[in-house]
Amino acid sequence: MTDPDIAAANSSRGKPRGIRPLAMVIGTAISTVGGLALLARYDWARAAPGQIDPGAAWAFVQFVAGAWAGVTGAGSPLVHGLVAGVPALLLGLIWGHTVPNHLHVVAYCVAPAAAILAAGVMRYSVRQASSR
Repeated sequence: MTDPDIAAANSSRGKPRGIRPLAMVIGTAISTVGGLALLARYDWARAAPGQIDPGAAWAFVQFVAGAWAGVTGAGSPLVHGLVAGVPALLLGLIWGHTVPNHLHVVAYCVAPAAAILAAGVMRYSVRQASSR
């Protein structure tokens, strides 16, 4: 093998690739549990207004689901983030009445962004640790 072949083999060896089903399960589980908790808090129990903004709570659930999906599925974080946010989006669109539907869609966009951000931070930290 020549030097460029060795360098190409070494550079592709450490990169995670492909879709990881466990990452999608983790992200969708967080999204589902968080969405159900928010529905129970804001829509089914009729919480007193002014405590926590329900729109921010929906965005936070999507952020956490996307971040976990991005970290565990670092090979394709965008796909994992898109899948992770679907349960909370559907729960909010079907049963959520506290937050308008367009805000559920905007909160859904946080999941893939968080997945990409988390995967980038993880890759950077791994690269920094391996260079020492």
